[in-house]
Amino acid sequence: MEWLKTAQDGTADSGVSAYFDLLKRSWAYSYPETTGYIIPTFLAYADITHDKDFEERAVRMGDWEIAVQLPSGACRAGDVRNRFPRVFNTAQVILGWCALFRRTGDPKYLRSAVNASSWLVRVQDDDGKWTRSTYQGPRTYHARVSWGLLETYALSERKRFLKAAEKSLIWVLSQQTPNGWFRNTSLSEPNKPWTHLIAYTIQGLLESHRLLPDTTLAASVYSGAERAASQLRAAYATASFLLPSSLDERWSSSDQYSCLTGDAQIAVIWLRLHALTGESSFIQAALRMIDEMKTTQLRTHHNLAFRGGIPGSYPINGNYASYKLINWATKFFADALLLKANPHLVLGG
Repeated sequence: MEWLKTAQDGTADSGVSAYFDLLKRSWAYSYPETTGYIIPTFLAYADITHDKDFEERAVRMGDWEIAVQLPSGACRAGDVRNRFPRVFNTAQVILGWCALFRRTGDPKYLRSAVNASSWLVRVQDDDGKWTRSTYQGPRTYHARVSWGLLETYALSERKRFLKAAEKSLIWVLSQQTPNGWFRNTSLSEPNKPWTHLIAYTIQGLLESHRLLPDTTLAASVYSGAERAASQLRAAYATASFLLPSSLDERWSSSDQYSCLTGDAQIAVIWLRLHALTGESSFIQAALRMIDEMKTTQLRTHHNLAFRGGIPGSYPINGNYASYKLINWATKFFADALLLKANPHLVLGG
């Protein structure tokens, strides 16, 4: 958490720097997408530790997100310099605004979330997927877009957000194969999605289930999430250290490095499933993953830009965010630690 504070302080605004480049020894620009879902982590940490600085920082992040929101209601792709919209990024900022509205009651956060959600509905395809304003077209990790829409629906009671989320979830489930793997998840090689993207998909389903009305769709969404998470658990049981960075349609891989963001997210998913089901194999896998991830973190370095951050890959020269300490891996690792200590915590991002 201290590293994430340092990442926020490393920018010229109130957003969180995307990463610290270990080769250039410099901070990247603020990243609206990940700043959005860091907000709920800061709010949860403030509650648990009674450290008001984290709440104040979360408010600054949310206000900055409003300041850089596009006129259409969408949020920016990539770092703050970009002025074009992206579907996935928009939904991640929505998660932060909804968390802040719940905390403060300030209508400006809900207003921004509603405007962003309205844009998502406008650009959605008729069959529920998103093709426009996406990176590499329709992807199953847009399940996290459904989650964002459902958070806005829960606060605004505008049915169009519920309907759009339901259509999206139906499309995502249509991409799941009989063994639980998802097509149309990868950003590059179609049959080798990073664990990071697989985990985005599963977490989007799992948290959408929490917010959906009690329907047949809700049951299917939970089943899809649990089936994929169980396959990840089985794959991890055969791994010697962390998971490989990507997993093919047989849940196997020849990769020689790990995507640490995916590892952290998957630990979060297993902890959530243990809290829901009591299934001991989920908590056992999560605790092992957390312990292995701890060994990748520099905890005593004199330079605050190094201390506590999580690399993109292990080893650090792996193909995912090579030689960078990245805010999203660090955020999800913090989430895993918070859930380990507080099993029934509901994180809004």
